[in-house]
Amino acid sequence: MNKLPLILAIYTISLQAPLFAQTTADPTTKKNPGIPIPENDDEIIETQTSNQNPKNLAAEAAATISKTKRDVLFKKVDSLRRNFVEKRSAHTSSAIKRLNQALASDEAALDLYLEAVQFLDFEERDRKASDFQKWKKANTPLLRSREGKQALRLQLLHLMAAFKAGLADDIRDAFPAANRWIQYYNEVESSLSYPRTDNRRESGRVRSIANQGLYGTYFARYFDLKKIVTIPDGWPQSPKNIDGFFNNVLLPICREKGDWPGINKAWTVRLNAIRAVARDREEREDKIAWEKLMKRSYPSLLWERAIDKIAFGPNPEAGLTDASDVITTYFDHPNMPSWFEQFTRMTHPLEPSEDTEDKDKMLESIISSLQPPKPPSVLKESTEEPPEGEEETSE
Repeated sequence: MNKLPLILAIYTISLQAPLFAQTTADPTTKKNPGIPIPENDDEIIETQTSNQNPKNLAAEAAATISKTKRDVLFKKVDSLRRNFVEKRSAHTSSAIKRLNQALASDEAALDLYLEAVQFLDFEERDRKASDFQKWKKANTPLLRSREGKQALRLQLLHLMAAFKAGLADDIRDAFPAANRWIQYYNEVESSLSYPRTDNRRESGRVRSIANQGLYGTYFARYFDLKKIVTIPDGWPQSPKNIDGFFNNVLLPICREKGDWPGINKAWTVRLNAIRAVARDREEREDKIAWEKLMKRSYPSLLWERAIDKIAFGPNPEAGLTDASDVITTYFDHPNMPSWFEQFTRMTHPLEPSEDTEDKDKMLESIISSLQPPKPPSVLKESTEEPPEGEEETSE
């Protein structure tokens, strides 16, 4: 047997062994003095951020290009930017103009709606003009009904308010448009909630139009509003979500600015809205809905307004009086324990000499007295025998 190949292989491996040993050695025990090795992860990240960030490297490399060449390229790109901004501005102005025209009358609103449907659902999809005429014939009677016109108009007013809020530097500047939307909602809420038609399918379609999300409406899609305006965070998608507008948009910005006149005006509009709905439910003799509004929701709003009046109003005492009136008027409200706790903390602030633990115990005692009583526990039957000389009696 020829052992020469095996001997040569062993010899070759022995020559390469030092190389393998150096490659696999612990870097902490043997460093290459020519390549600095970072001591920790933070140093590695810092090194990559400062020296290997592509944006920084690109900026440094671009600086080596002649200024003339850079200026030529910049002017070319900036020209495209300015052209884009001008077109978007023209599109925005055109959209606002068309929406305002559509708000002039119910017929104008319906005409714009049909125009949007024809373009989005038929022309863009290469469907026949005859198909649109068939759809129009089948749906126009519903859209021309009182509820159909109201639903479309409500959509438009809600969209216009959101549009103006997105374009405004200060959301509060859009309040007049929002107030117009809310006032119209107060006027039509009853007929949209109780359509006259007995056709369940038609009444469902009316509610669907009135509840449709902001960006999903034909008006918004037709003008591609999602690309030309950014709606403020928290803006309600449904035109019927009045509470969402106040809770998530208007009141937070007014509180942030310490704008008491704005806060007070917002509360006036909001309370008027809920009272309008409650009056309608009372006229319809819907006692359950009326009680839910006026005995649950309305007192909660009065309490929140009182707290805002204390925090931001010019006369905190007036706000505290309002809070006291809410408690005395609606003492059986489910939120009474938390209201009373907050009222007690406002009227009995912790003095420097008082012990926090003692004050908390006092509040605990007060709040527990307001909690509904727990049902008595069922008495367990006694297993003890009666004392000697006494007999059990039974009726």
